[in-house]
Amino acid sequence: MKSSNTVKFVIWACNAILALYLKITAWMTIAAPVLIWVRNSLFRPNLFADYQFQHASQVSSGMSLPLLLLLFGFVLLAIAWSFDHGVKLQKEQELTI
Repeated sequence: MKSSNTVKFVIWACNAILALYLKITAWMTIAAPVLIWVRNSLFRPNLFADYQFQHASQVSSGMSLPLLLLLFGFVLLAIAWSFDHGVKLQKEQELTI
């Protein structure tokens, strides 16, 4: 009987730790675009801002990397929240008779 309880505790502890790691990863992914913006605006000035090319058209590269990182971070945060909620429900279910 003790080994069964030990296995359940280890599984619950691993799930809780994984939920925490997922939250940390999500917040780091959300913070990355802010850090990229700070680096680009404060530490790396735009050296080519004064150059203008004649007869050149602007090229659109689609979504930028910081925007994709921000979007991915919020998706990860939603997954982490649901995973954490699942861990809490699992622990609550194990405590009921």
